[in-house]
Amino acid sequence: MYNNFFPAPLKAVIDRFQCYYSARFKRGANPPIKNFKRVGTVIVSGSNARAASDYMTNTLKQSFAVLNGEVTARYLIPNTDIGKYTFNHIELQKFIHQLRG
Repeated sequence: MYNNFFPAPLKAVIDRFQCYYSARFKRGANPPIKNFKRVGTVIVSGSNARAASDYMTNTLKQSFAVLNGEVTARYLIPNTDIGKYTFNHIELQKFIHQLRG
């Protein structure tokens, strides 16, 4: 997370989805990718910015919906700047379980 939103490298990847958006909305290929995919997001934040991670996840849901994908899981790792983060193994297992369906 950078300034409560996507870092530049992830934004660049999303911008490259443009050919798929064009395929769906200009050429009518619906969906442009035939195989459905489950998508998971891992968000690392220097603060406890749960509201920002919710906003980012909702934005990714919209982006991946065009690509025949669904964001089904999110794993947030907050407070990395102050060294108070911990890896919650139960949450990680839940994340993996949600991806498998």
